[in-house]
Amino acid sequence: MPSSQFIFPEEPNANNVVNILQSIYTRFQSVEEVRWNESNIDVRFWAGDQDYIYQYFTFAPNYSFKNFFFNIIRPACDMITGYQRQHRKSISVVPVEMGSQKTADQFNKLLQFSHTKRQILEKFSDACEQSLVSGLVLLQPYLDFTEDPINGVLDLKVWSYNSFMVDPYFREPDMSDANFVWLQKFLSKKEAIAQFPEHAELIGSMGGYSNRDGQFYFLPENYNIARNDLLVLSYYWYRTNRTRKKLYNKETGEVSDWKDDPAAIKEYLKVFPQLEEIEVEVPTWNVAVILNKSVLYIGENPLGFDSCPFIPVFWCMDDYIAQYNLRVRSLVRSLRDCQFLFNRRIILNHDISESSINSGWLYRENSIANEENIKYAGQGKELQVKDEFRDHALGDVIQKIIPNSVPPSDLQLADQMLQLLHPLAGVTPELMGMANDSKSGIQEMLRQGAGLVTLQKYFDQWDRSLKLLGEREVEIIQNKWTPFKISRIIKEQPTEEFFSKNFTRYDVLPEESLNTSVQRQQQFSQLLELRSLGIPVPTEFLLKNSTIQGKDELIEAIAREEEMQATMAHQRAQLEMALLESNLQNQHANTAEKLAMAKERVGRTKSNIGLFEERLSELTQNRAKAVKDKISAVKELIETASLYGDLKLNQGLAEVEQLEQQDEAEENAEKRSAEIESDQDTQVNRLSQ
Repeated sequence: MPSSQFIFPEEPNANNVVNILQSIYTRFQSVEEVRWNESNIDVRFWAGDQDYIYQYFTFAPNYSFKNFFFNIIRPACDMITGYQRQHRKSISVVPVEMGSQKTADQFNKLLQFSHTKRQILEKFSDACEQSLVSGLVLLQPYLDFTEDPINGVLDLKVWSYNSFMVDPYFREPDMSDANFVWLQKFLSKKEAIAQFPEHAELIGSMGGYSNRDGQFYFLPENYNIARNDLLVLSYYWYRTNRTRKKLYNKETGEVSDWKDDPAAIKEYLKVFPQLEEIEVEVPTWNVAVILNKSVLYIGENPLGFDSCPFIPVFWCMDDYIAQYNLRVRSLVRSLRDCQFLFNRRIILNHDISESSINSGWLYRENSIANEENIKYAGQGKELQVKDEFRDHALGDVIQKIIPNSVPPSDLQLADQMLQLLHPLAGVTPELMGMANDSKSGIQEMLRQGAGLVTLQKYFDQWDRSLKLLGEREVEIIQNKWTPFKISRIIKEQPTEEFFSKNFTRYDVLPEESLNTSVQRQQQFSQLLELRSLGIPVPTEFLLKNSTIQGKDELIEAIAREEEMQATMAHQRAQLEMALLESNLQNQHANTAEKLAMAKERVGRTKSNIGLFEERLSELTQNRAKAVKDKISAVKELIETASLYGDLKLNQGLAEVEQLEQQDEAEENAEKRSAEIESDQDTQVNRLSQ
């Protein structure tokens, strides 16, 4: 498919682009005007002005009262935007598919530097607030070459609802299916010459107010006709096609971009024969810059990427709704009726009170002695009635005038309108800190979290816009920043894959973090969190990444204190070691003493064993002698019996038995003594071992 414009049959060029813009305005002005008008009413209500409603419906309680407005929409809107600012998220580049963490860290440092330098995240919060009020705004990241004419400084432009005309039928959240975006702003000749110095002569010959076309009639400059020195600058971005060269890897199937010259491609293909050069047709966005009907530039995106250069930020966008005035809506849109009826009820109640007769006195003519006192009557004041009316009842002469009060039902109507505001906005009283039944702190936090569920869709949409913004910023950095600028910011050389066009290895995620002024503060908070989790982060490394004043002196003082503590700890360790050695030596001495005693006991046991054996020998001799004596005694008994008879024999036998029992008792006692000594010797041997 050849490169062509999606709306018109011919490709825009310097000769026909002005006519194309006029045709676009004719075709789409009616539907875009609906969005402009509704957003303009929303902005006026948010600002506290509902005079438009009075003019539209041509009714008001009184002309002098219709300028009184009691803005109840603003606090509800500020609560939501305040929560977004309080929980502002940063942009983080994370590696996927085993990508390089170092390259992702370098991208994060560059993004943090850029966001801090130009307050990009604060501008994103402003865009969220404008989308909440007007329904739809556009973000455009760009390079400002004022400070750095070579690389530029990354910045962010917020295009308000009244400064652009967009393809009303786009549906993708990244606007990839949109066909055109037309933006317009006003600038003076001096600003135009500073922005386009190569066209200084042409700009100097241009007129001012007479060349205004009044097409973007909701821009503030169109309300001030006294500024006749302003020029109209239009940016017309349109989607088209172009041919892109890519390298195809036959082995892996990977396709990557290649932007080098053809000669370098040929040399590269010779070295890597598995690669093949292919051409594909891809969608891209071109731009035409027009100043007062004069085309200053038309061509490719100067930032070098093909994606849509705009990121839509919206509150509620339903592309399936046929009625265009309902497709893009703001939060204020659902609160306008409640605001108007509340304001009208308050004004009517005030009108009832003002139209009533004022409080005072009703009295008969010439009945008061001094009528001047009636003007200052009050607490402690006296009113005198003339004597000629003394026969009349006092109530017939003078009466107090009681003013009419506003009916309670009218006051309740105003309260009902006020109570309707919170559910319509999705903001509960707990979120506003206005709960009647106040609970404990934890219960209040739980109720606030439950109330935020109704707003989760809108915070998710803003997160998606922030993710798209990060992707565009990464593309701009890769395409336009030189390695020298990158190394000057991150204090190191970029990795080899930093400028790779293969984005499948990285993803850009919005993540909630501390909104720090510099990247080092964010890193310091992350290190503190790691240390609180138990990871041993060194104190010196932690302080080096902090941003406190006088940290070098603090690092030296902490180093000296740590050195002193280390010395004291070393001395304490030496003392403890000496005590341990002393205790060990005492234990060795006690052990040696016990071993000596055990050896002594062993020697004594051996001597006891010798004595025991000697005693056993003596016992054996004694037994032998006893046996011999017994035999002799038996012989004598036999002889005695033969000589003296049985009486002497029995006496002799009794004496022999008594001797045997005595010998047996002595033998048993000696055995027990020997066993006891043997057990003692065994215990001594065990101790010595």
